[in-house]
Amino acid sequence: MIATIPAVFPLAFAVAMLAVLPRNLGHLVAALAAVGVTAQAVFMPAGPHLATTFLGFEVIFQNIDQFSRLMGIIFGFITVLAVTFAWGSDTPKRTTALAVSYVTATFGAVYAGDWLVLIFWWELMAVTSTVLVWARGGAAIRSGYRYALFHGIGGTLLLAAVIVHFANTGTFIYAATGIDPAATVLAALGIGVNCGFIFLHSWLPDAYPSPHFSASVFMSVFTTKTAVYTMYRAFPEGGLWLAYLGGLMTVYGAAFALMQYDPRRLLSYHIQGQVGYMLAGVGLAGAVGDLAVAGGFAHVFNHVIYKSLLFMVVGVIIYRTGIEDIRDMGGLWRVMPVTFVVYLVASASIASVPGFNGFISKGMIIDSAHDFADPAAVGGPEVLLGEGLLWWLLIIGGVGTFLSFIKLGYYMFFHGTASVDPPEATPLQMGAMAVAGVSCVALGVFWESLLVVIPFSAEVIPELKPYSMSHIVESMALMISGFVGFFALRSPLATLSHYARDIDSLLYPAAFYTTRGFVWGVTELWAFVDRATMRLAAASVYVGTNPRTVAARMGVGPELRAGIGRSVFVLTALVAAVLGVLLFGWSPAATLRRHTVSSLPASQFWLRRPWEHSTTRTFPGELLGHGLCVSHKRDKSRDRNTLIYNCTRRMPRGLTPWMKSTLCDSKQLFRWNMVVVWSDWESTSTGGQTLNPSYLMRSGSLHSHACGDENRCGTDSSENPSCKFRRWPRKPRGVTPRHFTSHVQTRHSEGRGRE
Repeated sequence: MIATIPAVFPLAFAVAMLAVLPRNLGHLVAALAAVGVTAQAVFMPAGPHLATTFLGFEVIFQNIDQFSRLMGIIFGFITVLAVTFAWGSDTPKRTTALAVSYVTATFGAVYAGDWLVLIFWWELMAVTSTVLVWARGGAAIRSGYRYALFHGIGGTLLLAAVIVHFANTGTFIYAATGIDPAATVLAALGIGVNCGFIFLHSWLPDAYPSPHFSASVFMSVFTTKTAVYTMYRAFPEGGLWLAYLGGLMTVYGAAFALMQYDPRRLLSYHIQGQVGYMLAGVGLAGAVGDLAVAGGFAHVFNHVIYKSLLFMVVGVIIYRTGIEDIRDMGGLWRVMPVTFVVYLVASASIASVPGFNGFISKGMIIDSAHDFADPAAVGGPEVLLGEGLLWWLLIIGGVGTFLSFIKLGYYMFFHGTASVDPPEATPLQMGAMAVAGVSCVALGVFWESLLVVIPFSAEVIPELKPYSMSHIVESMALMISGFVGFFALRSPLATLSHYARDIDSLLYPAAFYTTRGFVWGVTELWAFVDRATMRLAAASVYVGTNPRTVAARMGVGPELRAGIGRSVFVLTALVAAVLGVLLFGWSPAATLRRHTVSSLPASQFWLRRPWEHSTTRTFPGELLGHGLCVSHKRDKSRDRNTLIYNCTRRMPRGLTPWMKSTLCDSKQLFRWNMVVVWSDWESTSTGGQTLNPSYLMRSGSLHSHACGDENRCGTDSSENPSCKFRRWPRKPRGVTPRHFTSHVQTRHSEGRGRE
């Protein structure tokens, strides 16, 4: 029965209870729900559970194997401690509810048995963690916004990789070989954002110090470790690119942590460095084997405990003192001795001091790097003193880690005299820290119990000798280097911290100014259009309200005035015209057909054009003949009734389809893509000449006919056998049969034209 209940259900129930119950009772329910999912992770049988079809795809909502079981156990355990710590820190229940919703999404992601379910919970993790950052308000809003942008981009890249994987394999179910090779770059970048790859990591030290200090305990655990787990799902055979990138992350994170004075920002950089160790172990899977993978996931397990403990210690100090700069602390070991002891345990664990859990898991990864550098083993390249580059990167990262936590402890507990006299941690805070601290020691001393829950334990346990003399000497060398290095480099590091800048000093301004420039361009363009429109409207209103002033400025002499009677007459005429059009219809083509060219008033229809002779006047009626614009002009130099026809295939703007039925005058017929022109150039006959421009549509074909210069055409070809018939085989678009039923007769004479 327990296997059929998704782990997200009790956690989601806890979120609801935190929202409706009193604060103490709500936190108690959340802690009990976390205990329940931890027990479920321990006892749930291996194999796929809740396998079904969703949206037509095969999905597995809950899958238990040695990797997901490990993640479920450690995530459930630390959720119990984090909720207890928040309970004792006067954390608002809204903040705890958001944190538990973030945990819920994380459990959905690590228990997913396919890429489709994973990507759903992956995106929900980004949403819930962003809201958790925003919950504090103030400067956290901007940090959360940048955090959301990073994870939105990373999630999009991972989604693209999942789509490519499905397109090539036809399934979302996890494969033993990982993600499809065509999607490896997308998957590496998408998951790498959450892992904190170098140059993709700036969200980490930016967002983790921003929320409530108890929320930082949750955030330090889930996102990056889930990303390491997902990286293994995508690349189960590892890759040297991943191993070396992990080695560089250890050095990079430790180096920038050394220059921080915000304690939570310092710890955030160390998350990047410690994730580098985990990725180095996953990356060496193919070259070294099970030992590297087991070391990587053992470090995931241990890191969750000691990193959350470090954030608890810093959170207690912030809670009791209200100070978030370690230079303003100092001397706190006298007034907060329990917190100081817990800090020693956590810092010894992350620095891999013998007797603590970090010593076991980090030693496994360094041993794997040593094996990789051994030419007799796998042929890895030697760099210095018989060791390879990866080994040296991990060692240098270890020295930097030791330096950082000596610095953090020195400034918080020893530097100067305490300017404040805060009380010790609350009982619930001390209880959560004590359980985590004891776990760090227990997993370091009874290290076989750790190996029971990690993957490939049966293969790895016989090979391990973590407390060999070589390991102890190596650890002592790191400790001595750390102590000497800190006190020798303290002053240079303090100076360097004022000048060293991470990638965010370039990335954030570049993103800000690029976005602002884009927004400015769009808004200014819109504002320009808006201003132009409003000015035009204002000018129109001004002209309408001050016509006489405008007329005077334009040089119009007569005063503009209209009485009430004339105004009523004009309005009545306009209304009558509109009603006439609506009731009886009106066609400008029909109006043109009732007039000859010579009968049209010259002041209204005749223009001069600069490209014509001064003796030429042009009729401006450019009529649309089924896609053809036709104009004609009269040349006085020959005969006042001689018309010259110009045709162009350009359709004038503003003409509507109903103008396609318009006929020119009696000297031409035009139809689709063809103009039929008949003009009497030589004749001086005073007799009238009649042309009947009939457009008839028969069976979808357009017909026209024109007469010769001595005959008259009627409505039918039988009236005059000399008429010339022309046929257009296609029906013009937008033309209906009613356009071709008109029969118009127009007469031209030498004198005045009449209808």
